[in-house]
Amino acid sequence: MTELVRLARDFGFADESLVSYGPDRIKVFFDLTAAPAGDGRLFVIAGMTPPREGVGKSSVALALTDALNRRGTRALASMRHLSLGEAVGKGPGKGYLPRIEPEEVFRFAVNQDSGLVASCQNLFAALADQALKTGAFALDPQRVFVKRCHDLCDDTLRRAGFVLAGSSELMAILALVTDPDEVESRVGQMIVGCNTAGGAVRVRDFGAGQAAARILKCAARPDLMRTSGGSPCLVHTASFAHTSLGSSSITADRMALAHGAVCVTETGYGSELGLEKFFDIKVRAWGRFPERVILVVSVSAIRAQGDGEELDSGMANLGAHVENVRKFGYEPVVVVNRFESDSAKDLEALASGIRALGFLSFTVSLGEKGHPGMDELAEALFVRKDACSFTLGYKLAAPLQEKVESVARTFFGAEGVEFSNEALEEMENLRNEGYDRFPVMFVKTPFSLGHASSLKGRPKGYMLPVKDISYWAGAGVVRADCGGVPLMPSFKTGPEVINLT
Repeated sequence: MTELVRLARDFGFADESLVSYGPDRIKVFFDLTAAPAGDGRLFVIAGMTPPREGVGKSSVALALTDALNRRGTRALASMRHLSLGEAVGKGPGKGYLPRIEPEEVFRFAVNQDSGLVASCQNLFAALADQALKTGAFALDPQRVFVKRCHDLCDDTLRRAGFVLAGSSELMAILALVTDPDEVESRVGQMIVGCNTAGGAVRVRDFGAGQAAARILKCAARPDLMRTSGGSPCLVHTASFAHTSLGSSSITADRMALAHGAVCVTETGYGSELGLEKFFDIKVRAWGRFPERVILVVSVSAIRAQGDGEELDSGMANLGAHVENVRKFGYEPVVVVNRFESDSAKDLEALASGIRALGFLSFTVSLGEKGHPGMDELAEALFVRKDACSFTLGYKLAAPLQEKVESVARTFFGAEGVEFSNEALEEMENLRNEGYDRFPVMFVKTPFSLGHASSLKGRPKGYMLPVKDISYWAGAGVVRADCGGVPLMPSFKTGPEVINLT
């Protein structure tokens, strides 16, 4: 019996729900329909606008899960997996930094789910090509929407219109289904294109829903892994926060809550992207609100949002993210993720700025043995129970344009929205077809609260451009694309492209 199986049994996973894919990889085929609703507590990790290297939200989530278990609270982490590009370019964890183990499996086996997503999406594109050749469904060659997919940045494929698996509708569907058995019906609703009369041609029209469900049978279930501190961790889906949902799956979160007292999950990039989508898309689909919102910040993130020198100039960005959390009815707990390169002067300046803003904060050192500060954070989170009003960002029944403008003003700080003519036309089409009463998923840069990384700090008085509006029928969202963010970026150049050691 492996250590991972022992851990699974300790947390109540039945042997029959565990399917081994080799000695160190386990998929959980757990019947969620039979699972108790549970009274577990859901903690969600968010962040301020990150620098290129990030603020360490995932590390905080893993270390917090370990700290909760050390205090005797049965906790599980629910995390996204890496894309293949991240896996070959990121390198393994160093020193005492929290990580998911076995690390080789996490980096190069779990993300095979993205390959299955890409294969399934490419099947739909191939069916569309065949329909164009044969004249089936009277498919309009100018209105084929399904994109071919890959899990590695590739300039040739980018120019050919491919998207990364983490930016695909299929990956969003896997993250948003409340039970894996929903996959076939949700995938069947995906719109491949339109016929010459303007009607939607869907995956189910090709009879491909069942084939997709079989291809995605493994990818629709979370992997059970462990943290470097010995806690269970469910790893599932890899949607990107700046182009898709940006959080782990509802399925993984539900499994974690069914087997523990606390589920710790995280959202991608800043609060205006990952956290806004967590509430306005994921919480709407699931119906479950978190109990706590933890906001991770760092000295380098503050400096990147200012003049590059004094921290005071970047504090406005942190203030905006705190307000974003409060708009959902929560008082955030701010975690300063201390890095070895941070000076005592910078840490004190950051602490002083946080005190001036008047909210609860903790400093943690994840690069040091024992992760100083994390036990105090875990104790405070578990003991304190602040009142929450559980508010969402907008009313789902509101007109689509109003929802787009609401997010832009409320969470991005924009003065208003400049819609392209194409976006205005598509919004009218969606309204006429009854597809406008869905949540909005923005596509924009993650390195600013606004639409351009040059808009630092807390930009105000600008108009947010929306270049394109599209509808993901299977995922049940309307996408608002601000432009400038490719769904398959160019491959990085230089020696950091491949980093396996």
